[in-house]
Amino acid sequence: MHKSMWRKFVLASTVVVLTVAAGCIAGSRGTGSSKSRSQASPTLAPYIHFEEGDLAFFAVNTQLARLSLEEDLLPLEVAIANKSLELLTVAPELITLRDAAGNLWPVASAKESAGKSLQSRFARNLQPVPFPDVVRLRFSTYQALPATYGFRPGDYTMARTVEMRKRTWIYAQIWFPNPGGDLKGKEFEVWLNSPELPDPIFTTIHF
Repeated sequence: MHKSMWRKFVLASTVVVLTVAAGCIAGSRGTGSSKSRSQASPTLAPYIHFEEGDLAFFAVNTQLARLSLEEDLLPLEVAIANKSLELLTVAPELITLRDAAGNLWPVASAKESAGKSLQSRFARNLQPVPFPDVVRLRFSTYQALPATYGFRPGDYTMARTVEMRKRTWIYAQIWFPNPGGDLKGKEFEVWLNSPELPDPIFTTIHF
């Protein structure tokens, strides 16, 4: 099958999976929080975990991190959509990585992660369907907002505070310090603690 036809096929299949998954959980997170969730986050596609409520949508792609488990910093791709709030504030300092023991890691600083997004461009291009394309299909009527001050193509590292109006979404890369140890298959949570949310929303991931 031709490469472009294969990509279209995979993209169409992803839309079906996305629609079914979203329908299964619609209404189950009434406040927009995943605080009371008692099971692993559903997936949009392999390695893409998400949580969704009436207020917000929060997805995390771990595919890049799975290729970098021995590195000092682990790259994650995140996508956030403001579904119904008048304002949703998103910033690197509002996102954290947590393990089952309660250990917490903040997003690496801009200085620590400088140039990392450009370096990971090759790995991003290996994905059958780019993560932002999957999210863009889900929120095709929403406005996409930039999450970085970078002007170089391919630099998607979140580097600024974004005030998201209703029916907008962002895509970005973030970098966490490597928690250490054997990460393969381990479960973590990525938390978004925006001040406008009544409770933080978190997505459970597996490396």
